[in-house]
Amino acid sequence: MATKCSYWLLRPLGLLLCALWPMAAAAAPGAYRIDLNGVWKFAPETVRADVCRAWASASFDDSGWLDLRSGAGWKQQGVEHSGFGWYRKRIEIPESCRNMPLSLVFGEICYDDDLFFNGVRIGGLHGPYKYRNLIPRIYAVPDSLIRYGAENVIAVRAWGMLGEGVEGDRFGLSGRVCEARFDPLQVTLRRTDRPGFEACAPGLFDLSDAQWGMTFEVIQRFDPTTVKSPAATASYCLTDFYGTELLRGETSVRCSGGEAPRIAIPVDRETARKIYFAGRFRISTRLSDASQSGSVERIDTVDRLSFAARDTLSLPDCYAGVIHDTPYGRLRLVDEIDCTQDVADDPHPYMQSGFDPRQQYCTPGSPVEMNITEILGRKARESGYGWFAYRIGRGRLKPHTCYLVRIEYPEDRPRYCPIEIQTGENYQNVAWKSGVSDDSPYDNWPLSGQWCWFDTIVPLDDETTGGSGANGASSLSGFWIYVMNKYNPPAYFPLFKGGPAVARIRLYELDETHVPEIRYPGDAPRRTLMLDWERQPLMEPADVVAYCRQMGYNAVSPVVMKWAMMNYADPVPGYESYNDDACGYWDKLVTPTGELPRAAVPGRKSIHLRYLESTARAGMGYVPRIEYGGSELLPAAARAVDGEGRPAKPNRFASWCGDLLHPVTFDDFSRLLDSLVGKYAAAYPQLRGILWRIRSDRMPISYSREDISLFSAETGVIPPAGLSDPELARWASRGAAASAYTDWWHRKRAEFQSRIAQRLADYRADLKLWFYNWDNDKFSLGMHDFTGWDFLGPAVQRADAAPDEVMDMYLQNIEKRKRFTSEDYLEMMRTGNLGVKSQGYLPHHGLRPWLYRRIPGVSLLAPVNALYTARDSVFLNYFQTAEGLSVSNPVVYDEACSRFINPKYEGNMAVPGGAPFSMSLELLSWFYGDARTLTFTTYTYARGFAAAHRRFAQAFLALPAIPGRTLDSSDPDLRIRTYHTEKATYVGVASKSYRSQTLRITIPVGELPDKGPVAVVDLVTGTEVSAEYAEDGLHFVLDSDPMQLHAFRITQTNND
Repeated sequence: MATKCSYWLLRPLGLLLCALWPMAAAAAPGAYRIDLNGVWKFAPETVRADVCRAWASASFDDSGWLDLRSGAGWKQQGVEHSGFGWYRKRIEIPESCRNMPLSLVFGEICYDDDLFFNGVRIGGLHGPYKYRNLIPRIYAVPDSLIRYGAENVIAVRAWGMLGEGVEGDRFGLSGRVCEARFDPLQVTLRRTDRPGFEACAPGLFDLSDAQWGMTFEVIQRFDPTTVKSPAATASYCLTDFYGTELLRGETSVRCSGGEAPRIAIPVDRETARKIYFAGRFRISTRLSDASQSGSVERIDTVDRLSFAARDTLSLPDCYAGVIHDTPYGRLRLVDEIDCTQDVADDPHPYMQSGFDPRQQYCTPGSPVEMNITEILGRKARESGYGWFAYRIGRGRLKPHTCYLVRIEYPEDRPRYCPIEIQTGENYQNVAWKSGVSDDSPYDNWPLSGQWCWFDTIVPLDDETTGGSGANGASSLSGFWIYVMNKYNPPAYFPLFKGGPAVARIRLYELDETHVPEIRYPGDAPRRTLMLDWERQPLMEPADVVAYCRQMGYNAVSPVVMKWAMMNYADPVPGYESYNDDACGYWDKLVTPTGELPRAAVPGRKSIHLRYLESTARAGMGYVPRIEYGGSELLPAAARAVDGEGRPAKPNRFASWCGDLLHPVTFDDFSRLLDSLVGKYAAAYPQLRGILWRIRSDRMPISYSREDISLFSAETGVIPPAGLSDPELARWASRGAAASAYTDWWHRKRAEFQSRIAQRLADYRADLKLWFYNWDNDKFSLGMHDFTGWDFLGPAVQRADAAPDEVMDMYLQNIEKRKRFTSEDYLEMMRTGNLGVKSQGYLPHHGLRPWLYRRIPGVSLLAPVNALYTARDSVFLNYFQTAEGLSVSNPVVYDEACSRFINPKYEGNMAVPGGAPFSMSLELLSWFYGDARTLTFTTYTYARGFAAAHRRFAQAFLALPAIPGRTLDSSDPDLRIRTYHTEKATYVGVASKSYRSQTLRITIPVGELPDKGPVAVVDLVTGTEVSAEYAEDGLHFVLDSDPMQLHAFRITQTNND
C-alpha cells in the first residue's frame, strides 16, 4: 500500500536561507516532505544479483517480504544476514509537487547502497573510505521517472554483515532521517556549451567535462513573497568551501510565466574548471529592489555534484605495439602522460588540491598553486603545498595484474616526494627523498643533477578513486596517481628545498616473464628477503604475492593476528574473527561467551588460508605475522601487573597485558600456533614460521606476587617480609632488586621464546620464530626524528609565531644526533630506555641478544630505519643470535597532513633517493653485519625504485645463509665475504661508495677449491666472469654502481 499524502508545507523563515549542509536533516524553506519513516518491506539478498535486480521493479510483488522499520538496522530487528539486503516502499506523489525537484534523504547509510526509483537506479555509493560529507545519503530523482498523482516505488539495496565493520553494525536504513523532499527553491544547474541540456539538481549534474571547457549556469529560485519589485536585481558571489572567491557579478531577477522569481548565474570555462577542482562550492546572493529599500540574502551550498562521466571515461588504446626497453625487460607501453601539458588539452582525468584540515576525510579541493617550471633544461609540473593527480590507463586494464608505474623527476635539489597510488585495497603510499647535505646523519645522498625515473610496481585491484571516495570507481579504465608536495617550511620538511616535480608518467604491463630470476645457492640454507606491513591484510593475497615475486622478495608476512584480538585466520577461541568481504570491508564477529567462534564472512576462506594457497602456487615463503599479547581466554591470574601492583595497561587498543611468566600463557600462545601453523605445516612446505611483533606493549615485565615468588625461588633474592602487593611490586620494579629482577625477566623471556621455537620445530624442523620487540611505528633511538609527533607537534605550534626557532629545532636535532655513539645506542637497547618521550623508559623495550646465541630457531629483528644505525657495525652485530643477524627496516612514514587527500590516506613511506641509494639501509646491513634476514616493515606494502630492489634481491638471495668470512681490504668502502658449501664457494662483494667505480677483486688461494681450474659466475646476470690466477689468488674485475651488492659462485671445472 502506498504512503498517502502525508506531506506538509514547512513554514518559510523570515530570512530566505536555502542551505543544504551535508549533515542537515531539516528541509529548506518552502519545501514539501513525505515522511518515509516507519515500515518498509525487507528481504535479504540470498540469490544471484542478476535475479535480484527484478526486486527494484515497481511491479515486483513484495508482499511475502518481512516488515522492518527504518531508524534501526536489520541486525537490531533480529535479522542475521551477511551481504546485501533490500528495502522497498510505495509512495504516492501528488500532482501539486510537479516541477518541484525531488530528493530522497536517508540520513546515514554506513556501508554500500544502491537506490532505485520505479525500477531505475538513480544513485548509490560503493567502496570503503567514502567522503564523509556524502555519507548522509541525499539522492536527486530525475523528473522523468516520477509518476505524479500515482504510486511510485522506492527500492534500497544496502550492505551488511553478520557482526560489524569499521562503521558499526547498523546495517540498512538505520538513519534517523528518511524522507522524500520536494524543494521548489532548490538550486539547479544547466550546461550551456552544448544544446539540449535541461536544468537539474546538483546531484544529477555531471561536472566532469569542466576540465575540458564546459560552461554552465547556476539557477536560483526565490520565494515570490520576498521579491517585491519586478525590477529587482541580484549580486552574487561564488566561493569554494574555504572562502576563496571564484566568481562575482550582478544580474537581473527574472519574473515571468507564473514561475518563481529566479536568477541565472553564467559560469565561464575558467570558473567552471575552478569549481571542478574544488569539487563543491557555495553561492552567496543579495536581492535588492529598484529603490534599494529592502534586500534579501541567501546562501546555497552545492556539495553533491556528479563526476560519473569522469569515473567511467575510457580512453582509446593508442600505444598498440609500442614496446620499450626497460630495466625490467621489453615492456608494452599502456599509457603515457605529459604532465607539462595544459590539463584542458589532456584527455586524462585530472584533479588538484591544497592541503587544508577543513577538508579532512571529505571531498578535497582547497586552492593550490600549480606551476610548469623549467628544470635541468626541461619542463615539469610542480604544485604548491598540496597535490595534483592523474588517472592513468588506456583501453581496458586487467585487475589482479601487475603494472609498472614510472615517474620522471629531476634530481636538481633536495626534494621530498610522496606519491599515492589508488588501486582499491591494493593502494600504496610510496615516496623518495633526496639527500639534504653531505654531513646529514639522516640523508646525505648526493644529487645526480639529471632527470631520473621513480618506479613502483602496482598490483591492480578492481577499484580506484571515484566521485564518492577512495574506492568509488572501477579501475578497468585506469587508476589515480597523486603527486604530493608536503614541503611547507618551517614546520614540514624544511631541510629539503621542495616537493616533487614531474615531467612524465608512464604505465607498462608486467607478466610472468618479467619476474626477476633468483639464482639460489643450491641446497645451502637460504636468506630471507621479506615484506611485512602494518595495515590490515585486506589486499587480495594473490595480488600481494604476485607483487612480491615481481619485486624479488622470497617471503611475505601479512599481519593475520592484529592488535589485541583481530584474527584474520581460521576462527580460534579467545579471538574475534575477522575477514574481508566481497565489498572490500573488514568484517568482525565477536564470539559470545560459551560459544565456539565462527567465521566472520560465511563461506569465504580466511585471509590466512588464502595466503597459504597463494604462496604455495607461487613458491613464495610465507611467515604470518602475529601481534600476540594474550587471548581473551587468558585468566586474570595470567595478566601482567605493573610496578605499582596494579593491572598493567597497554598503550592502546586493549585494556590488559599478558604475563609470559605465568605457565598458562604459553598454553594460550600454543593454541594460536596450533591453528595458524601446526595444522598446515605438513601440507604447505613454504610456510616458514611466524613473525611475532609486540604491539601496544601487551607483554611487559610483570610484578605480581606469584611472579616475584618465582623470581625469589630461582635467584635466591628474597624480598622483605610483610610487604603488600603494591610495596612488593615497587621493591621488584625500582627498589634494590630492580636490576636483578629485570635481568631475570629477560632470561625468562628468552626461555619463553625458546619454547615457542621448539613448538614450531615440533610441527616441522625448519620452522623459525622472528621477533620484533617494539610497538612504535616511527621507531627512533635517543630522540624522535622529524616525523614523530614529539618533535613535529612543537614545530607546527611554533611555525607561525617563531619560524626561526623551528629551523633551529631541526638543526639542533641533527647536531644532537651526531653526538650519539654506538655505546649510547647499545645502552638504550640493553636497558629499554630508548630516549623517546612517547615511548618512555620501559625495561621490556630492552633486548639482550646474547641470551639467544645458543637458542636455535629464534631471530631478533634489529630496528634499522636510518643511516645512523645502518652504518654502525657495533649496533648491528649486537643483534646476532644463533640464527645470525636479522634486520627490520620499520619505515618512518611521515603522516604530515594525514587524511587531507582522501579518507583512506595515512602517510607516505620514503626510501632514500635516487635509485642508486634506495637500498642503502639493506646494503649497509649486509656490509657491516652480514644480515641473513631483511624485512621491509611499512604501513602499506609497497616501496619504490623497484629495479634497484630487484637487482639487490638477486644478489642477496644468491648468497647462502651461513657464516661468511670477511676478507681483508685496503678500501674502506669495499666488503668481500666468502661462503663455503660442499659444492661451491660463494662470494659477496659490496661497495658502499657514493660513486660508480671499477673494482679489482682478489680471492686468496686459501678461499678457493683445492684442485683444478674454476669458473666464476655472476649470480645477478647468470653470466660467466673472466678471471685469472696469480700467485696471491684469483682475480676478476667488476663495474659497480654506488651502494651496490654483487654475488658470485666459484666452482671447480672439469680437467677433461
